[in-house]
Amino acid sequence: MSFYKEFCIQGWKYQFGIYVEKNLEKAFDFYKQATDLGDGEGMFQIAEFYHLGIHVKKDRNNAFEYFQKSASTGFEMGIVKKAFCNRYGYGTQENYNYSEELLNTLEIMGLYSFALARHRPTAEDINNTVEEWSKNEEIMGQFETADEYRPQLVEQIHPKEMFTSKLINVREISKKLSEMAIVPSKPMEHVNIQDDF
Repeated sequence: MSFYKEFCIQGWKYQFGIYVEKNLEKAFDFYKQATDLGDGEGMFQIAEFYHLGIHVKKDRNNAFEYFQKSASTGFEMGIVKKAFCNRYGYGTQENYNYSEELLNTLEIMGLYSFALARHRPTAEDINNTVEEWSKNEEIMGQFETADEYRPQLVEQIHPKEMFTSKLINVREISKKLSEMAIVPSKPMEHVNIQDDF
C-alpha cells in the first residue's frame, strides 16, 4: 500500500470513529496530508468536506476546486463529481456538454461508476465486471486491503433503535421532537402512521 493511501485510511477512521474517537479535525488533516502528496482520493475527501460543510464552512468554490484537482489525478469519483459540478453549475459555470464529455471519458477508460447509474447495469454486466476484476492483480490487491479493515466494520453493532444504513438514533430524535411539541408526547415508536395508498 502506498504511503499516502495510509493517510486516507487514517482520515476515514477518524471521520467515522473506527477504532478511534471520532475527530473531524484529525480526519481533515489526514486527508489534507494525502492531498499535499498528490492523492486524488484525499483531494476528493477534502472536496466532500467543503461540499457538505463537514468541519469546515460549506463552500461550493473550494469543493469544486478540490473535485477538479481529484479528477485531474484520474480518480473516478473526482471525475464524476467534477462532471456533476459542471452539469449543474456548482462552484463553476454550468456546462452540460463538458459534463457529458467527462462522463464519456469514464466509459472510454473502461471505468464503471455504478453510483452514477447513467444506465443501470444488468446482472450480466455486473458478473462480467467482477470477472474482469478477478483477473486484475491491482484490483484484487485492493480487495485484500479492504478485507483487512472489514472485521473492524463488521464488529459495529447497531442497537435496535438505530437504522443500519446510518447512525440515526430514532429514540433521541423522537424525544427532541416531543420536547419541541412537534409530535405528540408519545415516543415515536408508538405513533401510528397511516398509509394513504
